[in-house]
Amino acid sequence: MPRGSHSKLPSNPNSDNEKKYKSIAATAGVLLLVVLSFKSVSNDVEVEKRGSFSKRVGNPSLSQGKSSNDNGPDYEQDDDDDIAFFEKFHDDRLTDDNGWSDDFAVSHDFKETNIFDVTSTSFDVHALRDSVRDATAILKESLKSKYGKYYDVIFESAGPKLFEINQVSKDRLLRRMMKKIIETSTKNSKVPFTWVTAGHSACAGHGNLFSQSKTHVLEEMASKAFSAAGLNFIGKNYAMGGMGSGPELGMCMEQIYGTDIDVITWDFGMTDGRDYWKLALWGARGANHPTRPFQVLMDSQEARRTVFQKMENVGVGLFTKRGYGDMKEMAAVLPDYENDKSQTDVPESLKYLVCGGIMEEGECKSHKWNTTAYCTKVAGQVGWHPGWRFHQLDGSLLALYMVLMLNESLDLLVSMSSISNDRFLTGDMHDLEILLNDINSKDKTDYEAWMNSPSALLPEKIRVASTSFHKGDPICSSALLPSDARYNGYVTGKEGVFGGDFDTGMTESDAQLRSESTNGLNVSMTVVHSNHRTKVMCPKYADRDYKDYYYVGKVEDDKVWHTRIVPSHDEYDAFSKSTVSTENFIMACLEKCDWGRCPNGYVGFTDEASVYIDNRKVEKVEKEDNCYLLFPSNGDVTWVSKGEKPGQYEIEVKLNGGGFMRISSIIIVPFIS
Repeated sequence: MPRGSHSKLPSNPNSDNEKKYKSIAATAGVLLLVVLSFKSVSNDVEVEKRGSFSKRVGNPSLSQGKSSNDNGPDYEQDDDDDIAFFEKFHDDRLTDDNGWSDDFAVSHDFKETNIFDVTSTSFDVHALRDSVRDATAILKESLKSKYGKYYDVIFESAGPKLFEINQVSKDRLLRRMMKKIIETSTKNSKVPFTWVTAGHSACAGHGNLFSQSKTHVLEEMASKAFSAAGLNFIGKNYAMGGMGSGPELGMCMEQIYGTDIDVITWDFGMTDGRDYWKLALWGARGANHPTRPFQVLMDSQEARRTVFQKMENVGVGLFTKRGYGDMKEMAAVLPDYENDKSQTDVPESLKYLVCGGIMEEGECKSHKWNTTAYCTKVAGQVGWHPGWRFHQLDGSLLALYMVLMLNESLDLLVSMSSISNDRFLTGDMHDLEILLNDINSKDKTDYEAWMNSPSALLPEKIRVASTSFHKGDPICSSALLPSDARYNGYVTGKEGVFGGDFDTGMTESDAQLRSESTNGLNVSMTVVHSNHRTKVMCPKYADRDYKDYYYVGKVEDDKVWHTRIVPSHDEYDAFSKSTVSTENFIMACLEKCDWGRCPNGYVGFTDEASVYIDNRKVEKVEKEDNCYLLFPSNGDVTWVSKGEKPGQYEIEVKLNGGGFMRISSIIIVPFIS
């Protein structure tokens, strides 16, 4: 069915020149994307992969050159003075450590590999262990300085009880650390060890300055010990307010959180409720991720722990960190402001933290925030968001736990070198190669256990895609921020940096005006920045997550359609694996309205909208959360791609009445029978 002429506007309107951009990327890229060793059972077509580059964007240094940003609002345009001020940003009330590190770590280009050339390298693992022990002692002294006489009860007594890890998962975490440490022997620079914080607004640190979030504290405190082992510890706070873990974020894990992850958290208890299938899907996507990150459940609910720990039996490494509501034992032995009004001898990090035996309750609520020196007002200062003291405590507990695990991994390496008569120290690396082969073999066994395990069930309405969702390799085109795909320029064609300049796309009013000015031609969907949210009150120092979206507006000419190629050519090159499927499920997710209250005129995938995929009409949809599984006619459930590349589709949308549509993500999921 023809629907007007194809647009002369580019399919990616935020890109100045897609071909030019791809040429630059190919020239600049010195790393190839990792190719998975395992293939899904589907209609596979071999795809020749071009060179690609992946910039480290989780905490990139602002000293790097800024990308151009022509469309963003004025508040996103940081000038040099703003950047210099932010890099020096420090508040002695927030930290006692004069060695405070910048909000942004140095960026890295890297790829994951299972093969190391170690034949001519010496490796003094004893010296590494001693250096890490010294750094660990410094970390403990810093914590003692912050928490005074309460250090022992927090970090030696009550704190360790918050963590739960079984031996099989502990072995997996130690293996990952050992492998990273061994990799440093072949590198001229530090090897990244990346922690990704994924969760809702409380986890992101809403209400606080971004540098007060637990992820920033974790990175700052763990960095020195990891650096002593040759590792660059990177803490990426990619949590998003009001977002659940699935299906959108789980299915877009690689594109949003990155292609190289060592540890990723699940902290969505407030938003996911009792939708335990979302946790199971999240775990599955982590198990299927190219680097198979170690997973952390930041939650206390027994039912969630049961779902989570089932994955351990099928090769997934994980541990549980009990959360906000499980710190009563610790709170009971800390100074209580309501019971003892005098806080004279209480460390700043613990003042007004506990009231009536509960952290940040009662009279303590009025002391939760410390932001006014930098922002007159910060969004999110509400009762259910923890304040800076809790974030500092939680981040400190996580940092010490990870550093102690690092110490154990080095102890294991030393014990192995001792058995081998210290050949690690003499330049004979044969034993090291044997160890690497053993680690790789065990990792492969874990992966095979996962791939051979049954898939968890999705909700009934989308259960038809259960195996594909859990075991396939989806490609997600998402407008959400933060997102590695956005910062790498795969979505809009322009690169950016987290916390600095990035391509914000258009305002919605400009996007609508653009839609109305096409002179009868189809119009490509543009990225719109959700600057209508209240968080713009303090964009430089507070929240950094935005529910951006692809915009579809009402056009009077009913022959005009909004179109987009999904995935874009850059997304395809960056995220497609060595084989891709021509037969796929397609899911589209709409902007998730805050508190479920969508604005007037908000249109979903109903009769109010007509949707075509590769010139074939969407006849049926099944909604789950904010996402819609789209089905073609004739009873089919999957789509066979006919685009320029296998697994690539042209999506066309037209609104039949008034209003607007905000599409946050479109996900292509390979069919697995």
